[in-house]
Amino acid sequence: MLRAESPDGPPGGKPRPDAKVLLITTGDTSRVTGGNLYNRRVLEGLGQAGISNAQMVVPPGPLPIATTRLRAQLALHPPKILIVDSLALAQTAPLVPWIKERLQTQVVALMHMLPSDLASPMKRVPLQTIESMLIRAADVVVAVSPDLGARLAARGAADRVEVIVPGRDGVGTSETVVREHDHQVRFLCVANWSPSKGIGLLVRAMEGLSNQVRLDLVGDSGESSYSRRVLSLIRLGKLEDRVQLHGVLEGEQLARQYAAADVFVLPSRSEGFGTVYAEAMSFGLPVVACRVGPIPCLVRDRCGLLVPAGCLSALRMAMETLAADPDVRGRMGRAARDRALLLPTWTESVARFRRLICRLVQCWSDCD
Repeated sequence: MLRAESPDGPPGGKPRPDAKVLLITTGDTSRVTGGNLYNRRVLEGLGQAGISNAQMVVPPGPLPIATTRLRAQLALHPPKILIVDSLALAQTAPLVPWIKERLQTQVVALMHMLPSDLASPMKRVPLQTIESMLIRAADVVVAVSPDLGARLAARGAADRVEVIVPGRDGVGTSETVVREHDHQVRFLCVANWSPSKGIGLLVRAMEGLSNQVRLDLVGDSGESSYSRRVLSLIRLGKLEDRVQLHGVLEGEQLARQYAAADVFVLPSRSEGFGTVYAEAMSFGLPVVACRVGPIPCLVRDRCGLLVPAGCLSALRMAMETLAADPDVRGRMGRAARDRALLLPTWTESVARFRRLICRLVQCWSDCD
C-alpha cells in the first residue's frame, strides 16, 4: 500500500490534504542513504519556511498496481507541486502528463542518479525510456551534481536543469577524537553494501597490503548474497583482525570515525554526487576513489588518488601509496579540506531548493 509521511505527524495512508508540496519516493526511507538524507533536508527546510509538505512512499512493484493506486491518491489530494525522486520514476513517470494536464500540478524531477546506470543490460533500455519520459515532461529537473546535470540536459532537459548539490556538513565535527600515531594506517569506507559500491573489491585490495593497514567499514551490510560473499572474502583472506565492521553510524559516532581515520576509500563504480566523499574531505581526509561520474570534479587531483573503476591492482596501488607516505597523506588531506570548504553547506543547498519551489508558485507570499 501507499504510505505517506509528514513532518507534522506519523506515517498514514494518505498524503496531507493541505500539503502544497508532495515528494514521491520508494524504498525504506529510514535507511541511511545520501538520497534519503537529501530528501529529508529539503522537506525540513520547506517546512521551516512555512511551506506545507509531505512525503509519499510507493511500493517498488508490481508497477501497474502501484501506478494505479498512486493516481487514485493524487486525484483525491492533488498538490501544487509534485517532486518525483528518481528512485520512484518507474511508478510515477507514466502519470506525469495526466498530473500536469488534469491536476494542474507542476512536476519537479529530483534526480539523485540515473537508475539505468546500475541496471542489467536487459533492463537498461526500458529504464532509459522511462527516464526520458520524466526528464522531458518535468517542469524542472534537479540534478545533484554538475556531471549529472550535463547528462540530463543531453537527454532532453535542456534549460530546465537546476544543479543543487548536497551539503558538505551533514555530520558535523568531533572534537573528542585525535588521530593516533601508532604506526597503523586507518582507511575508512562509509557505504551501504552493494555491488556498485565495490566493497568486495576493497576487501580484496586489503589482502595485498601491509599488516599495519586497517580498514573500517561503516554502513548497512544487509543480508544479501553479495553481503555473504564479502564476509566470505574477509574470512578467506584472514582479514578479521584488520577489517572491522561498524554497521550504520550517524551523527557523533560517524564523526568520530571520520576524525580517527587517515584515508577515506570508496571504490564505487557509479555515483550521483557522492555525499560521503565531501564529508570525508571536510574532515581533512585524502580520498581514494574511482574515476567515474561526478567524482573527478569533486575529488580534484591534489585531494586524493583516482583509479579506473573495477581495477583491483590500481586500487591496491593507490592505497599502498597513501599508506606508505604520511607526508603525501597530509598534503592531500589539507587540499581536500580546502576543496570541501568551497562546497555549499546544507543551509545553502536547502535555501536554493526552496527558492526553486517558490519560483514555480510565484503567488506564495512566504517565498522571499
